[in-house]
Amino acid sequence: MADAAAGGPAPGATVERVQVLCVDDEPAVLEGLALNLRRRFTVHRAPGAAAGLELLGREPRIAVVISDLRMPGMDGAAFLAKARVLAPHCVRVLLTGQADLSSAVAAVNEGQIFRFLTKPCPPPALLATVESAAEQNRLITAEKVLLEQTLRGSVQALTEVLALTNPACFGRATRMRQIVCQISARLALPDAWQVEMAAMLSQLGCIILPPETVERVFNAQPLSEDETRMLARLPAVTEQLLAKIPRLEGVRAILAAQEGPAKGLGPRPTPAASLGELAPAARVPALAADVDALEMQGPPGALAI
Repeated sequence: MADAAAGGPAPGATVERVQVLCVDDEPAVLEGLALNLRRRFTVHRAPGAAAGLELLGREPRIAVVISDLRMPGMDGAAFLAKARVLAPHCVRVLLTGQADLSSAVAAVNEGQIFRFLTKPCPPPALLATVESAAEQNRLITAEKVLLEQTLRGSVQALTEVLALTNPACFGRATRMRQIVCQISARLALPDAWQVEMAAMLSQLGCIILPPETVERVFNAQPLSEDETRMLARLPAVTEQLLAKIPRLEGVRAILAAQEGPAKGLGPRPTPAASLGELAPAARVPALAADVDALEMQGPPGALAI
């Protein structure tokens, strides 16, 4: 349940109240926490770990989680560890009795818990801790947004360069991304954005290829020795361009796992069965490259698949 906000923002203000989740199996403790916090925060209450996890999954705007340590079924340390996986942006606070200090310290060290409070907790200490946790959440969120904007802008700039220098390879990358999106959705791949971005960036090294070379590769025509050497350089060029962009480690690993020097410019020289040695995420762009290459050679989509 969520407690209604007391008072309200000043006229014309649009500041959203920080949302806090309190988890405890004792109703009196939950009521006390809500009573002390509801003037400054929007408070959600859960009477146990299972209800707390359900609320976290349903309310993505929860910024701070406060959990008692001793609860039946799942203790607070285990609950907060699961909460960290379910909602990594949430800042976690552990509430414990004096007798459980050693367990609380272990939970802080092992579960990356922001802070722990002892019961009974004076209201000023509780408010100060939640304020600090809310500020920590704000910093984490701001850093995440900044990284995402940096990542998105960097990738967009690189793909625009590819579109200007080699429209044919940009078109192939776009088609591969569409295929990868469909496959990822059907397989419910974790971190699907990395697979999709790997497909979009798979042709990036082609900026060093002359258009006539790309046309010969697409049409499976013989290549000169110089063209073959250029083709072999594509993975290194792609890696060099992506190496200094933050948060692309997974994307680069997927690209490095692709087979064949052209990374999607044509059918790979090894049989598809060898892809079984690769992780599912790394296999998807390679399969998309094969499908696109076969479709470009003439067979309809169903036959290519």
